[in-house]
Amino acid sequence: MAATPKTEEPKTAPQETPAPAPAESKASEAMANHPSPASAEPAPSPSTAEPTIQPVMINGEMTYGEFASQHGTDIDRLNDLNGLDLTSATVLARGSELYVPAQP
Repeated sequence: MAATPKTEEPKTAPQETPAPAPAESKASEAMANHPSPASAEPAPSPSTAEPTIQPVMINGEMTYGEFASQHGTDIDRLNDLNGLDLTSATVLARGSELYVPAQP
């Protein structure tokens, strides 16, 4: 018997199969339909909750440091609350609004 030559099949790149949907998404869907006891509690109404910050409109020309002093805080706290990086000598524009810590 004569041996038949083997022919090599062309090599192809392995095809990627899509990953199955994570089981976590099904669990989170189920949880969305059944809220946990902690999330079922109503949030306090705005009138009873004490605000931790309050907006203040700039009515006249003043520096950032003066504004901080008038509102019982410092410029570092104001910068944190407002996402700014101003110095105490920065002159504030009339009509600007800044958040300040709420005073008791």
